[in-house]
Amino acid sequence: MSKKPLFKRPIFWLSLLIIAATPTTYYLMGGFNPIIIKTVSVDNYYLIGKQFQGTYKSDTIQLYFSEMKTYLEQGTFEGPITIIYDQEPLGNRGYIKSFIGIRTLKAMTPSPGLIVRSIEASQAIQVSKECHSALMPNPHEIAKFITEEAREKSVKSLSFNIEMYYPNNRLVIERPLLP
Repeated sequence: MSKKPLFKRPIFWLSLLIIAATPTTYYLMGGFNPIIIKTVSVDNYYLIGKQFQGTYKSDTIQLYFSEMKTYLEQGTFEGPITIIYDQEPLGNRGYIKSFIGIRTLKAMTPSPGLIVRSIEASQAIQVSKECHSALMPNPHEIAKFITEEAREKSVKSLSFNIEMYYPNNRLVIERPLLP
């Protein structure tokens, strides 16, 4: 009984395909794009959306996110979908307090079922990467980047991040600085 040469075995070609596809997929999703950390000027944060309290695994978060996406698609509001975690799930047994909405360019009046939130700030530390949100650094890494940037610039920041999701697979995270 003779053995087939390696290149004639299906497992060889399957393995080769997986080896080639993994870095290609990572590249196409923006995995090799650099993480950009900088201090930016902002003109306050004006938001309209919904407050959420509960576990981070709740279906309500996705429901609110989809609702904000619908407002954008219908042209009701303009701006990136934005999430503010007032209380991160880290160390809180998965319990979070957050705001899910849309960042607008100016102050809004409340719409039925939505609340308005504004945050005064003139500067923020920004962490961004053009990639699929699954490839963005985890919250611990982002907190570390922001803390290091604040230390280098000798500035103090607020205790929460503002995540803005743009349609071109760009996630921008900002932490407002104290005056």
